[in-house]
Amino acid sequence: MSRNTRSPRTATPVDNPRPSKSEQVEPTRKLCVERHSHLYFTKDELTNNPSSRDNVPVRKEIKTRVHCCNFITHSGKLLGFPQRTLSTAQLLYHRFYLFYSLNDFSPMTVSIACLFVACKIEETFKKLSDILAATYEAAHPGKHMNLDSPEAEEKRKRIISYERLIIETLCFDFRVQHPFKYIIKFVRKLNGDKKLAQKAWSITVESYKTQLGLQYPPHIVAAGAIHLAVLLSRGRFRVPATLDGKPWYKALSCRLEMIEDVCSQLLDFYITQTDPKDEKLPEFTQVKIELNEKAKKRGHPDEPTNGQESTRRRLDISSTQDTSTVRYIFS
Repeated sequence: MSRNTRSPRTATPVDNPRPSKSEQVEPTRKLCVERHSHLYFTKDELTNNPSSRDNVPVRKEIKTRVHCCNFITHSGKLLGFPQRTLSTAQLLYHRFYLFYSLNDFSPMTVSIACLFVACKIEETFKKLSDILAATYEAAHPGKHMNLDSPEAEEKRKRIISYERLIIETLCFDFRVQHPFKYIIKFVRKLNGDKKLAQKAWSITVESYKTQLGLQYPPHIVAAGAIHLAVLLSRGRFRVPATLDGKPWYKALSCRLEMIEDVCSQLLDFYITQTDPKDEKLPEFTQVKIELNEKAKKRGHPDEPTNGQESTRRRLDISSTQDTSTVRYIFS
């Protein structure tokens, strides 16, 4: 009886054979986005923002900025927020539009979201429903928002999504300092009176309608507000020329050209926002002219820097093998 021999099993061809090492393609490198946390920016960086690259007119950008800052102030007062919360919200608004264009997101809705984030940062908590009700009343005087309506629910969702974007523009860096404490400290050191402190305080509040808070540290803005208050007083307020054997600005750890640049930008704001029939307009213009003449005599540069390099730093994209999506770097 013959033995049945089993024939060897025929190997079936593989549909997708594994390529050799020489044929293997290197894996695609992932893009790692690095966002560096910077508290202050140069004038070039503030000017060359997404809105300007999106062909938004400068006048429209300034008008929208002032309108939204006024809206934040009005809404915040209805909610009973202190000034520091309102100032933080305005600062968040300015910073948000360094990364996004006015055409990308509704400025009014962004303003509400900034107010919502600011109340958390400053620990003056309010429910989102309360903020929605107050902001609706501020935008539509005499009317009340139906918080149970589909429109209100849609608004809630949009604000929460904007909140995440605002926090990302901060690079999760919640360090926020304001000039107000320096106003009190500097006025006392300069032997100023209460009226000088009040005038400088009101100027500082107005400064948040500009981008000065993104350009200079708070003690520089405070010194600039005090200096401008003295200039506008026309002799009613006086500060000593020297303090502890140093020029008054050096005694406050400030540079004169920075202080005068703060004054100059605030005067530009007042001149553009003041009604042409207002009696204060010629005064603002005259102080601006005198300030420019003094700077020219000293030979100071027209546009002092704030110590930051002029290169674009806000968003660096580099090709690396890092698997993370975003890396936040604090400076």
